[in-house]
Amino acid sequence: MKGINDWLKALKVSIPIKIILLFIGVIFMYKVYMSRGYLDAFLLASLPLILIIIGKFVANPYKLFYVYFVLNYFIMGINRYHSLKSGLIMLVFSIIILVLIFVKSCWNRENIPIKNCILNPMFLIWLIWFSYCALLLFNPNVYFFPWCVGIGNYAFYALFTIFLISIFFRSYKSVRFFLFLWSICTFVAVFKACWQKFHGFDYAEKDWLFVGGGARTHIIYSGIRYFSLFTDAANFGTSMGMSLIVFMIVAFYTKGIYEKIYYFIIAFGAGYGFMISGTRSAMMVPFAALASYVAFSGKIKPMISGLTVIIGLFVFLNLTTIGNSNPLIRRMRSAFDTSDASLNVRLENQKKFKTYMKDLPFGVGIQMDSDPRIKMPIIATDSWFVKIWVETGIVGLIIHLTLMAILFAWGGYILLFKIHHREVRGVLAAMFAGAIGLFASSYGNEVMGFPNGLLVWICEAFVFVGPYIDEHFEETDLKQNNDYAG
Repeated sequence: MKGINDWLKALKVSIPIKIILLFIGVIFMYKVYMSRGYLDAFLLASLPLILIIIGKFVANPYKLFYVYFVLNYFIMGINRYHSLKSGLIMLVFSIIILVLIFVKSCWNRENIPIKNCILNPMFLIWLIWFSYCALLLFNPNVYFFPWCVGIGNYAFYALFTIFLISIFFRSYKSVRFFLFLWSICTFVAVFKACWQKFHGFDYAEKDWLFVGGGARTHIIYSGIRYFSLFTDAANFGTSMGMSLIVFMIVAFYTKGIYEKIYYFIIAFGAGYGFMISGTRSAMMVPFAALASYVAFSGKIKPMISGLTVIIGLFVFLNLTTIGNSNPLIRRMRSAFDTSDASLNVRLENQKKFKTYMKDLPFGVGIQMDSDPRIKMPIIATDSWFVKIWVETGIVGLIIHLTLMAILFAWGGYILLFKIHHREVRGVLAAMFAGAIGLFASSYGNEVMGFPNGLLVWICEAFVFVGPYIDEHFEETDLKQNNDYAG
């Protein structure tokens, strides 16, 4: 309403005219409601608000990244109800944001500080990987359109994320707003999973389970694996494992008592979602994340606390049978069973790939592992690392793992030696640890697509602008809750 009022003031519209316009608008909406129904009337009533929001995004197009993040989080859930070309939509959306930013810059003759991005080590690391993926276009097996869709998750979205955060989101307020937005998405995801558990599946979920074949891996002897709005339980479980660790640690570092309580509640909910997903490979997330946090915290007390939790969890799950009557605990405990049938199937699949890939050092091509035009045996990759190996070859896998090792080591160095404020270091260390945990668990499942890939890259990108955030960190950052974008 404030935006409309300001607009009317600018037009010098008097109060009686405003009342008359409002009265006409109400009558018009009533007529629409009677003739077209409540949905059209609601859309008409929302039009002024929609125009105001569009105006604000056009004025500050980089803020569309918030919308982009939310869409990334839920687009696969939407895809279950309405078939979408998810990869293409996200690719086009990201390009639109970039175009709007550069158009606004040229229109207002504002210089975008590109050097903030170019000098970011994370951007350079991902640029090397993107360049390798671009060279794979010369692979005779590759087709251009699948490559365009696949390159998004492989490298483009990461570069896009680093570009925006390096230039536009360089304040602690931006970090806090991202965490808050992420927590809301987590809450919605947990709520949907609980609805599945206590109220059952809806028509689209039943179709995916019983017609699409999802029941084979989600309704099993140990119980039902819930998947919320995600593609499957593995994606859901690993994402909730990351949310659990990040929000639990963030709750210890935030100063406001209500904020602490809120993030503890979100962490508890994410932990419950993590358990009911029934995903064994997701167990890697909390262990790897906590171990990383212990290494990057730089303080004795967090190290001792983190090590105690890690050792306690390992002893409880691997060396005892306490709680075995509970199917959720029993399934998590099976993650430590090296004779597990599911693990052995994956190892056998990797042996088959090894035979097929010995003459393909550069892989079968990005997004071509399941393409019918490639005469490759139908074998599930079941791992992000295996997918990279198959599509980009052993050369690509070595390059990717080497670059990621450099990225994690560099990020750890920044946290230990370049960030000095306790809260900034604690929160960023939590986010970085969560990113490492999810990346580590991607060995067991392909979980670096929507929405988890973007989560990982955002958390990492904030760490790499961490020195600037730390340098400009002030207590006023904690008190100003209205304007989060930095």
